[in-house]
Amino acid sequence: MPKLKADFNARVATEGQGEDAKITVDAKGTYAAQPITARLVGGALLSLRDHEHPWPIDLALANGPTRVALDGTLEDPVAFKGANVRLRFSGPDMALLEPLVGFPIPKTPAYQIAGKLDLQGPANIRFRDFQGRLGNSDIGGSILEQPSGTEVNGKDKPVITLDLRSNRVDLADLNGFIGGAPGRATTANATPQEREAAAKARESSKLLPDTPISVPRLTWADIHLTYHGAHIEGRDMPLDDLTVVLDIVDGRVSVHPVSFGVGKGRLFSNMDLIPTSGKNLHARADLRMQNLDVSRLMAATHTFQGAGSVSGIGAIDSTGNSLASLVGNGNGGMKMAMAGGDLSAVLVDLTGLHFGKALLSALGIPDQTPVQCFVGDLTLKRGLLDFNAMTLDTGEAITNVDGDVDLSKETIDLSLKTDSKHFTVGSLPTRINIGGTFKDPTIRPGAEVAARAGAAAGLAVLFAPLAILPTVQFGTSDEEDARCGELLRQARASAGGKALPAPRQSSER
Repeated sequence: MPKLKADFNARVATEGQGEDAKITVDAKGTYAAQPITARLVGGALLSLRDHEHPWPIDLALANGPTRVALDGTLEDPVAFKGANVRLRFSGPDMALLEPLVGFPIPKTPAYQIAGKLDLQGPANIRFRDFQGRLGNSDIGGSILEQPSGTEVNGKDKPVITLDLRSNRVDLADLNGFIGGAPGRATTANATPQEREAAAKARESSKLLPDTPISVPRLTWADIHLTYHGAHIEGRDMPLDDLTVVLDIVDGRVSVHPVSFGVGKGRLFSNMDLIPTSGKNLHARADLRMQNLDVSRLMAATHTFQGAGSVSGIGAIDSTGNSLASLVGNGNGGMKMAMAGGDLSAVLVDLTGLHFGKALLSALGIPDQTPVQCFVGDLTLKRGLLDFNAMTLDTGEAITNVDGDVDLSKETIDLSLKTDSKHFTVGSLPTRINIGGTFKDPTIRPGAEVAARAGAAAGLAVLFAPLAILPTVQFGTSDEEDARCGELLRQARASAGGKALPAPRQSSER
């Protein structure tokens, strides 16, 4: 079997006599370029068609590092029906299961799962009620395969339906689905090769994975997936839960949607990936930020507190063969605004000038001031995210952000300038520069401000414009409306802009 890189021998024998007779099959050789050994013990040959007595089956298989065990009974093994069978899989990477299960699986960390196998004839093979571990995450659910050419599936390819869930999920375990190295160097049961790959990814200067997406593998089967991760692990991750609905039909990938919980708000994205000529994909995606909880975003920095919410919309259209190239070639843009909340005195936090609490109090500079406006209007052109407008208007100062983020080179070149609305001692206008890369940002000047670079990098993973938020400290407020005046009115006037908070009328201000 050259296609499967298989070369093995099987020995069939009968053990015992009469009702105690058993069929045994022993196989040894190579399969999928991996050594394989297997032993199957079944019931008597003459009882294969005896529907009144379920046929016992016990299989143990090792294909390279992958282990498969199956035991139970079959009511009608000839017709492939009536299974009461428990099936167990374990190994260092689910991608190695592809030649055994018949459909492609992205790379994963070490796993161990067990469940029940249902056989409803050759047209429906269901692995149900399974539970197990995938790296640091738990995993459970059901998988239905309808092989090609069956009466319920007239297509020349399998149809796979997956309904998966996790109570607790480490997003690093899912990196293989976007072309990254799955797991962490500290992931339980990780192989030395996986630890090395995770360490290499961590040490790389690049954040976005550049592993090419295999277009032929996308056309191998039609796949329908639903997945819900009830709780996302990680103190540095400002995300709470994850839901994915995905369909792959004739090679076209449709995600509708992938969504993350952020406190009381959600981050949504719908995406289409369409194979083009050659090895590239044409990608279209929209992004919607629905009342992202600022307090949740700030909690991920382990330093700051906050309140209020950020809403926004965005879109990208691109062509490429990996996540890095799709983002780096993208065209589109985004708009965002903050609804409600307070800021600590922007003059102090952004300039890095510190005169002590007593002096600030004597000068009449408050610890907190209400947000009157936070609006961002950004354009994406060939991977360059240009900050057309980003303004933060508080009771004490106005902060403007300009510059750009190069998604292709993964570099940041932003400048923040704060102007106080009132002259006070120490209110020296200072420009704050945020530069460097996504993985290694730098913020100058000010020791305290520079210390926030780590928080900015963490949020850059989620969404580049949100990376500036750790440079200001959020307080609390019952206010739930952004008061952004004309700037927000202009942003909301564009297509899709009504996802942003409505500005208050001048009479209300």
